[in-house]
Amino acid sequence: SMGNLSQMYDGTPKTVTISTIPTGLAVDVTYNGSSTVPVSLGSYDVVAAVNDSTYKGAARGTLIIGEKSTGPSITLSTLADGAVTTVPTLNITGMVSAPNGLQGLTVNTAPVTIDSNGIFTMPVTLRHGSNTIAIVATDSANLVTTVNRAITLDAAAPLITLTSGQTDNSVTTLPQITVSGTVDTTAATVRISINGSLAQPATMASNSFTLPVDLAVGLNTVQITATNANGKSSSIKQSVTRTTALTLAVTAPAHDLKSGKAALTLTGTVAGVAPLTVNVAMDGQSYSPDVISGNFSQALTFAAEKTYPILVVATDGNGNSVSVTRNVIHAWLGDTNGSNSTSLIDVLQTYRFSLGLDIPTATDLLRSDVAPLDASGQPQGNGVIDLGDVILQLRNSMGLLPW
Repeated sequence: SMGNLSQMYDGTPKTVTISTIPTGLAVDVTYNGSSTVPVSLGSYDVVAAVNDSTYKGAARGTLIIGEKSTGPSITLSTLADGAVTTVPTLNITGMVSAPNGLQGLTVNTAPVTIDSNGIFTMPVTLRHGSNTIAIVATDSANLVTTVNRAITLDAAAPLITLTSGQTDNSVTTLPQITVSGTVDTTAATVRISINGSLAQPATMASNSFTLPVDLAVGLNTVQITATNANGKSSSIKQSVTRTTALTLAVTAPAHDLKSGKAALTLTGTVAGVAPLTVNVAMDGQSYSPDVISGNFSQALTFAAEKTYPILVVATDGNGNSVSVTRNVIHAWLGDTNGSNSTSLIDVLQTYRFSLGLDIPTATDLLRSDVAPLDASGQPQGNGVIDLGDVILQLRNSMGLLPW
């Protein structure tokens, strides 16, 4: 029998494989009547004949040497490689395409859902210090494309806060948006880049910054970088898609986050040709909240400790649709042992983590890393378990600090 009849051109000779019964018989093989093994692109008539005084046999097939396939293409919208951030939950958004058809995509080995347009989004929980993030796409021909990011989480770096209403993974029809916010020090400079271009200095007023940026049609990555007087820098990002038909923004939560709440209300805005409809899908459930004066809201509940992708799709009167995905990592915050409440046992375990007596797993970090609190008084975390986590967890166990 004959095998290996379909091969990719790479400038080297391409031989077929031959099997005989019994094994090991001598076989004469010709390609288009020649014993020379082919190298060039094309199809070749292959004849194999057993050369043995005792056994006889022959086989015929066609060897095809084709163009080398192009592997999957990945375009990322996240922090640049080597960036430093203070945000412990990093959103990885991007687009993937594969001429051979896509077999799958993973972020740090976790499978990722991809929409019909090839867009994906995934939250990654960062640990304090250096983090390696690997985005791997595999096509139907088993060709693999890998994009790596090295991101450092540093709680001591400048803290950047965007002005209310500026949300990650938003959709707009505007050709230009204004990026504005604050830094936690007055002695700081802010530079903003769009789609990897040279970063431009923002206008500063005390610790506030502002800068208009132009958007290209399609997916845009806005990276905001603040540098303090000591030269320490940190960055955050916004992914913004510019379309020609609809605008859609999820205003709460304004970005991917970790939450210990069993329920939250998702809110957003939409604008376009009436009538406008919104569909919210999460964990196998689908909701259709009313759109009132361009605003919508939907109550959502979380039971299991896992990541919940929330897909929001807006449709206008002309049938145009756009979507935004927000990810909520639901964790039993403070409940280190998973007993459905925070007790002194949990506090003691977190204390042991803080002293380095025990090594926390990824789940331990998710549950025990609660400090600092965000502006609304909810646990945010900073990628490290320390005394701040112990104190907040103790207060929660005593009923002094609910979350």
